[in-house]
This record gives sequence, C-alpha cells and structure tokens, in this order.
Amino acid sequence: MGDFLTIAAAGASIAANRQEAGAKQVELDIAAREEKTAVKDRAIQRKRRINAVLGSQNALAAAKGIQLMGSVANISLVDAERSAEDSRIDELNTSSRLRSMKRQRKSIGRISRLRTATTILKTGASIANRGGSKPAGGGEEE
Repeated sequence: MGDFLTIAAAGASIAANRQEAGAKQVELDIAAREEKTAVKDRAIQRKRRINAVLGSQNALAAAKGIQLMGSVANISLVDAERSAEDSRIDELNTSSRLRSMKRQRKSIGRISRLRTATTILKTGASIANRGGSKPAGGGEEE
C-alpha cells in the first residue's frame, strides 16, 4: 500500500507542476499580446502628437503669412525625425521584450519537464530503497 501512496503522491506532484507551468505560460502569452497592443497604441499616440505639432506649426506659419521654410521647417523636420527615432527605439525594445517572454516560456516548459523527471526518479529510488515493487511472480526464492 505504501508504494501505491508514493506513486499517487508523485502523480499529484507532477500534475500540480504541469498546471503551474501551464498557468505561467498562459500569463506570458497574455503579457505578449498586451505588449503588442501597447506598442501599437504608443505608435498611434506618437503619430497624433507629431501631427498636432506639425499642424500647429503650419497654422502659426500661415497666420504669420509665411511659408514653411527655414527655421520653422527645420523644427518640423527635427520633430518628425525624433518621432521616427522614438518609434524605432520602441519597436526594438518591444521586440526584445517579446523575445525574452518567448525564452521564458520555453524555460518554463524545460523546468517543468525536469521537475517531472526528478519526481519520477525520486519516487523510483524511494520505492527501490524500501524494497517495494517486487517483480510479478513473487520474486523471492523459498
């Protein structure tokens, strides 16, 4: 009966470990989807800000009766370049975070498999040390 309880406890431990790993992987998947959505939102916000800045610069220039030339045009160009650079940096950072999440997800799976193997080996060693699980047919000489 002791061997059965040991095996049952090992099975429960393995099942709990798998559930925990699965939950962590789901959390990472959700975080990755949220990160992808957030990067799109940030890009939209940057575009809105640059459009607002350029629009107000154009309105100011028109109110003064000048064409966008010289320093006003240079300011607009610098604003647009900064926005583009911010977008590139954000995309790189997001890409890095997504790759990190993917690596974490794989690591969780590997750790889960290692824990499962360790549990099985410990259980087998425990049963063997107690002299349990005699071979079928008795296994003892009389």
